[in-house]
Amino acid sequence: MSQKFAVMIAYDDDPNVKRYSPDFQTQDEFAKGWQSALKKAHHTSGQKSVITCGCRGKGEKRLYVRALPNG
Repeated sequence: MSQKFAVMIAYDDDPNVKRYSPDFQTQDEFAKGWQSALKKAHHTSGQKSVITCGCRGKGEKRLYVRALPNG
């Protein structure tokens, strides 16, 4: 997978969808911010969120945050 796409996160208590660019997801300088966004979007945080991929094509592009060991 060489192509990277933006990720959009919508929270139930916020009418604005937050867009995270591929650079924000992968560059070291944004690692803490991206990790924080993923933790907030994880279902155990108490927030309800809908996470989708910004890729093209038909069909649902829903993503799910999964907690990894040491993460």
